[in-house]
Amino acid sequence: MENYLDNGEGFRIRIMKEIKVKIKKVSGFRFQVLFLVLVSVFSVCSLLLFTDTIWASDGWEASITVSVLDAENKLSFGQKSDATDDFDNQYDVPAMLSGDIKVYFMSGDTSCWRDIKAHNIRGKEKSWNMHIESSHIGEVIKIKWNPELLPRTRTLKLIDHKTGIVVDMKEHNHYLYKNDGERQIGIRVK
Repeated sequence: MENYLDNGEGFRIRIMKEIKVKIKKVSGFRFQVLFLVLVSVFSVCSLLLFTDTIWASDGWEASITVSVLDAENKLSFGQKSDATDDFDNQYDVPAMLSGDIKVYFMSGDTSCWRDIKAHNIRGKEKSWNMHIESSHIGEVIKIKWNPELLPRTRTLKLIDHKTGIVVDMKEHNHYLYKNDGERQIGIRVK
């Protein structure tokens, strides 16, 4: 069985070949009616099947900065149509952990500063798990981002797994907490 969803263009090409075969078998007025019906069906199918793919073809990427005192780390996360949810050499950048603050995403078994995932399919949620470590106990850790760089058609939530606090990342541009040891912060996109 052919996999039509590997590439949206492949699916469209396959349908167009089937339409050409049908066109050769029909002539005159019937041809015009059949052609209009097939084009309409194709358009509706494209909208239903490829809405995320059209959005996905461009992809998106945003940065998040985590700081304590004068130390900071910057992470990037996002989605691309040809990325996977595991570590991709093409997109993901392994983290080099040192200094007063260590911040990273886990992609498979690899800690990353940049983690690009595959696109959401039909409303399924994607998540990133940010690990934050600092020896500056009692100091304020600030997580900040630019809401303007986030995709407008998705909801993005930052979740503090320790406290349960949920922040709408499109409504706010930062989150603060008092450092009491290692912390995991989730980012959910739907």
